[in-house]
Amino acid sequence: MIRAFYRNAKGATTIDLPQNTWAAALKDAGGLLWIDLAGEPGPRVEPILRDLFGFHPLTVNDAIEERNQPKLQAWDRYLYISAHEVHYPAGDLSEATYEVDVFLGGNFLVTHHIHESAAIDEVWRMTQTGSSALTGQGPDHLLFAVLDEIITDHLHAIDRLDDAIDAIEDRIFDNPTPALLAQVFEIKHAVMDLRRVITPQRDVLGRLGREDFPWIDTADKNLYVHLYEHLLHLGDMIDNVRDLTNNSFEIYLSITSNRQNEVMKALTLLSALFMPLTVITGFFGMNFINLPFDQPWLLWLALALMLVAPIGLWVYYRRRGWL
Repeated sequence: MIRAFYRNAKGATTIDLPQNTWAAALKDAGGLLWIDLAGEPGPRVEPILRDLFGFHPLTVNDAIEERNQPKLQAWDRYLYISAHEVHYPAGDLSEATYEVDVFLGGNFLVTHHIHESAAIDEVWRMTQTGSSALTGQGPDHLLFAVLDEIITDHLHAIDRLDDAIDAIEDRIFDNPTPALLAQVFEIKHAVMDLRRVITPQRDVLGRLGREDFPWIDTADKNLYVHLYEHLLHLGDMIDNVRDLTNNSFEIYLSITSNRQNEVMKALTLLSALFMPLTVITGFFGMNFINLPFDQPWLLWLALALMLVAPIGLWVYYRRRGWL
């Protein structure tokens, strides 16, 4: 799906601008052209990026291949930003990070993403309201809105991981099972992936707020500093979730170890209780001539010993606090 939004220098907006008029819109220095390339194959996207906008082949390849860490590259006519959106499908914490490529110029913004992007969809919805607060202040404000939504999704993702590990921790106390341990490792893996995204993305926002770029108004740099500070906070939050995940793993190991010790203790005490019975039956089972086995009272003596010995041991263990 290809979407095009155009706001000319006079403030008139056009939604779904025809592709054959994009070149003319790019010549409007005071206008704003936003092209969103969503889920389009490489052969369809490449001519638009290379021929119409004249982007460098390296950045075009980076956008099409979808194999980038978050990064920022400044070229002669535009900025290329590779960001990562985080979204967890319902009931799944495995596939979460999706690349979003952004090209920012003096009067245009081009976004490209293979997967569905909730952040871009939300900003696109806001542009349809006709308000000039978002689209009337240049493409750098539109870029800020997109990055702000992406970072908001980061926050939602971290909250979901936090809630998931809290729920698992409660279940571990009730009944630690291997399935819960697998979920702990799944969350731990998700935390590591999210950490790998947040750290370089924070560096990108730091450069946008610190360095001078001709496509970003100097007065708007504080907006990107604000996003950078948000990512600093999110970094601390993801570290807390990582600590909770490690604690849950240690709690699981501790509880299962204690339960195993209790089982071994019970089996050991059970063996100790029946040990006198083994000795008694072994003794009376020996066929020696001089032992008076033909005496009836020996039977009752053996039965009495087999009854008194385990009871006596049980009372002794109770007094020692072993039971």
